[in-house]
Amino acid sequence: MNLRIVPFEEAKQEYRTALRRAANATVFHTVEWLECIDQAFQGHVFIGFTDTFAIPLFIKGRPPFRRIFSLPYDTYGGPLVRRNQTVSIDALYAPLDWIRIVDYRTVVSEAKKFKAIQWVTHVVYLRGGMGEVQDRYAGSLKKALKQAKRRGLEIETLRDPSELRVFYQLYLQTAKRNKLPIYPYRLFREIFERMVPKGYATFYLARHELEAVAGLLVLKDHNMALAWVDGYKEEALPLRPMNALIDKSIRDAAKLRLNVYNLGSTPTQKPGIVKFKESFGAVTYHFTIFEHLPLHQDVVRWILRRG
Repeated sequence: MNLRIVPFEEAKQEYRTALRRAANATVFHTVEWLECIDQAFQGHVFIGFTDTFAIPLFIKGRPPFRRIFSLPYDTYGGPLVRRNQTVSIDALYAPLDWIRIVDYRTVVSEAKKFKAIQWVTHVVYLRGGMGEVQDRYAGSLKKALKQAKRRGLEIETLRDPSELRVFYQLYLQTAKRNKLPIYPYRLFREIFERMVPKGYATFYLARHELEAVAGLLVLKDHNMALAWVDGYKEEALPLRPMNALIDKSIRDAAKLRLNVYNLGSTPTQKPGIVKFKESFGAVTYHFTIFEHLPLHQDVVRWILRRG
């Protein structure tokens, strides 16, 4: 199977055709998302084409230290395929490259040269409408939402670009506190400018006495809403801002008649996070990341983590 790797800007027209024909696309396959990544990271976005599928790729470095990911941060990219089609990804294999391919919708049927890593996320199914969703809310969540309202917490949609810095500071403090990857501010600016106007993204802020105390960024495609990034002031947690933000964004997703609300990847070794997600009636959803990590690249990753 032949593999062509083409810079994103050169591949746009051909990629749009593949995207229109695909049955498994997520918001991370959209041209708008790829433009955000391409601008925020000053290039590095490519499209891989084989005889059977197209795949967005984020490529950094040169052999023998090249990294090829189906988009950064293990977002739900992966091969674009037609309905009921499954594919082999072995054409992407290169012995010296560190490669990670996310298979969120289970379309990879063969990956002989890769290690399969199982990941878990939690999802809320919305098909029955908001009434059925609320019926599955835990009593503890219903109590928390009442507390948020009683304590004067207000949820708003961020529409003023000048407020984006406020959102980013909430996110930045939280990411540093929890030792999470730090996304650049420019990525959020690109999302606000490119994806919000087309309905692919919504920024929410929670305010208490006019002060922003928490924020949530939700990404959306035609089928799914995803709580992708959040941030909050730790001292504001008794106000239950994250409960209220997620509830509001679930309601908005239900109004759009989306089928699924995804609460994001779940560290199953942290029972508190699992319990929080399950309070929304969320259930586990398993997907696979296929990885090839040569020994010398493993050393590089160890150095990067220590740095």
